[in-house]
Amino acid sequence: MNNFLDKLHLFWLSVWHKPFAAGLRAEKLFEKQAADNGWIIEKINQDKKSFEAYKNVASTSVKRADYICVNLPEKVDIEVKCFTPCGNNDAKYFFLHYSHYKRHQITTEEITKSRILFAFYQRLGSNAISDSLCMIDIKDIPKVSEYDENRKGWKIPLKATKPSFEKLQEIKGSEK
Repeated sequence: MNNFLDKLHLFWLSVWHKPFAAGLRAEKLFEKQAADNGWIIEKINQDKKSFEAYKNVASTSVKRADYICVNLPEKVDIEVKCFTPCGNNDAKYFFLHYSHYKRHQITTEEITKSRILFAFYQRLGSNAISDSLCMIDIKDIPKVSEYDENRKGWKIPLKATKPSFEKLQEIKGSEK
């Protein structure tokens, strides 16, 4: 029954809130692709009760990532996003609101001390494009991205990200 309700909810979102539905589909796709590629990921609980402890020790609003990858030599949290790229051709980029970036940064610096990666899928309607996964480390975003003062966020060039699970492989390889 719960599976039926989940499917019904996703269908409703696909009609009325395509970006949110695409994000949920991206998370499911990420779970499958991670498993297929030998990565062990665990979903991080996002409910209100789970955030209470974080709110008590943080200086401001925090955001937990969606997953933690447990078969790496260091703690790596992964936030999965599904966005339509902006720009064109070689100048394509993902736009990430500064407030979202900052809440993850605070969580990492003040609480978890873990590395945070953003995993982006390209969005097409209410779906994630399966072969579009790319990742970037949160600490690299200010180095490779342009800050848009008007929109209050980072323009993260697609060419500055690593395709598929290469970023995880890089982390695994660099810590031998």
